[in-house]
Amino acid sequence: MSLHNLPIQKRHTLHEGIVTTLRRAILDGDFKAGEKLGQEELAQALGVSRMPIREALRQLEKEGFLKIETHVGAIVQPFTIDDIEEIYELRAMLEGTAIEKAMKYITVEEKMELKELNNAMEQALKGQKSEEFITLNTKFHQILRHASNGRRINTIIDMLWNGLPPYSPNILPKQMHHSIQEHHELLDALENNDVNRVKAITNKHILRTRDELIEYFREKRGD
Repeated sequence: MSLHNLPIQKRHTLHEGIVTTLRRAILDGDFKAGEKLGQEELAQALGVSRMPIREALRQLEKEGFLKIETHVGAIVQPFTIDDIEEIYELRAMLEGTAIEKAMKYITVEEKMELKELNNAMEQALKGQKSEEFITLNTKFHQILRHASNGRRINTIIDMLWNGLPPYSPNILPKQMHHSIQEHHELLDALENNDVNRVKAITNKHILRTRDELIEYFREKRGD
């Protein structure tokens, strides 16, 4: 197990900091698939108690990065290019459908909230506040797709959002900038009630991120 270079950024809450640090270590390959993560070793390395480590490991299990086995502990799960392709292609298909339905029901107030969120994301970008951006971006997409009132499709999409998708701004250098631009395009299409353009922008938004993540991980892993 490699426990070097695992600083928790001060701007995070303790829980967010531990989860972000461990998630990044897994994604960067510092922890290998099949490796067991010991709570005591992690607690000592990060200078915290075992309780927040335990909570962080449970969160990462929900996101699919770990599997916690009784009498064994937390085992790092393999994360492949195929996983990225599957997650983002399913998202593009399902979110396009959800947003198409949402256009029948989305309110003026919700559209205004989306604009305010995107403006707040621009401020987060200027301040290089990636965690704040992530929170705002997650809410932006939730409001947009949940307006469809499709309980089942949104449950599936929410599951696909667990793990990698919200945290791409922490990985891709230009992700925040690209997302804001694409959100502006999306808001314009919403304002003009252009269903086909909304679906096309949503598809571009998701699949661009897929392609950039695949390129990042291939370079990182020397594929």
